Amino acid sequence: MRKLLTALSLILLLSVPLRAAPEAQTYFQQGSQALARKQLTQAVSNFERALELDETLALAWRGLGAALGQQNRWAESVQAQRRATRLRPDDAEGWLSLGWAEHRSGNDKVAVKVLTHAQSLAPKNPKIPNALAIVYLFLNQPQFAVDAARQVLSLDPKNGTAYYNLGLALHRLGHHAESIMAQQQAQRYEPHNPHALIGLALAYGSVGDQAMAVAAYRQAVRLDGRYQQLAYLDSLSAADFSQEQIKQSQKIYQRWQDTRGK
Repeated sequence: MRKLLTALSLILLLSVPLRAAPEAQTYFQQGSQALARKQLTQAVSNFERALELDETLALAWRGLGAALGQQNRWAESVQAQRRATRLRPDDAEGWLSLGWAEHRSGNDKVAVKVLTHAQSLAPKNPKIPNALAIVYLFLNQPQFAVDAARQVLSLDPKNGTAYYNLGLALHRLGHHAESIMAQQQAQRYEPHNPHALIGLALAYGSVGDQAMAVAAYRQAVRLDGRYQQLAYLDSLSAADFSQEQIKQSQKIYQRWQDTRGK
């Protein structure tokens, strides 16, 4: 999801025309190109130079916020994205970018308010409820996450991220059979995403099918060898897993270890 939002932001930055002084526009385009190449220091410098020439360039503020975010400077990213929304208050994409920055800064309750406002501006944009579902998972509000994920799927029925978030939320609600079906769909539409396979293993383990849980975990290891290390499972917190779900995944890891070499 985080990569998806970054990619969509880059497309927007590179495609929206600007009404700005030629020199400021040149620095903006150079910043956008650097951001696309992940040359983050250069991107920040170019966006800042564009804003020195014209501080009313909302998309330059948004680009600066995106570049700062990719440097994990999320508090600064929030400030830049806020400037962008003040300059373009009716632009739902700007509010989406701000909501995501608030989430990555740890301000999830604020992020919900911002993203809900974004959704009011663009109710048919599936990226917004997709982001909301993630934030609700971090807030451990699984029913709201289910509702948001289903909103995404009503707009984009093949959205693997939405199925993945739906599966995690359903698992937390105890709807394990439905969680299995959701994660199977996530795997179908995002076949190279190991997180969906860990989610699938988790759901199988919760219905008592340990053989299928281990099989799904084994598939995840084939996609990402880092899951051979127990400690790496802690990183699942960044992939929307709760601490309880991580603990359950660690038990499946131990079962997978027990089957190796047999």
